[in-house]
Amino acid sequence: MSETRFITTQALADLTEELLAAGTRVVAPAEAADGAADYQVIANAKDVVLDERMPRRSLRGFFQPPTEQVFTWNRTDSGFSLKPVDLSTEPWVVLGARPCDAAGAAAIDAVMNGEPKDDLWMRRRETVTVIGLACAAMGPGCFCELVGKGPADTTGSDILLRPAQGGYIVEIV
Repeated sequence: MSETRFITTQALADLTEELLAAGTRVVAPAEAADGAADYQVIANAKDVVLDERMPRRSLRGFFQPPTEQVFTWNRTDSGFSLKPVDLSTEPWVVLGARPCDAAGAAAIDAVMNGEPKDDLWMRRRETVTVIGLACAAMGPGCFCELVGKGPADTTGSDILLRPAQGGYIVEIV
């Protein structure tokens, strides 16, 4: 059973600043140069955009970057030597994930946890705290209800924020 609380807009900004000050990587929707919202690693709570704009890309690239160095190599007299790169994952936070993005990452877990298992994906999923942001309504390009979800679905989120006057109703999943 979930628990609910309330957080003011300022308290959420303060919490975000505390996470950043502690060195936590925070990914959130932020305004791009063209005015659209897009998930980005943020440096300041003021950069976070928690309005009606839908981020134009999913969160998948933060769990599985399109390119990533996994080892270095050197030529040796006997051929090649490979040295793995440290791919350790520190705890991180996604703030303002739309329910479709949070549920999408959770759906990919079944594939990545199969054979062969993608250990790096699973480590990144285990070290992330997903703070979702409920949508006020389905947008014209949305499909959440077509896949059995909805604008306030909690699948894949640890916490869901529901916009309310002066802040957010916080649902701890």
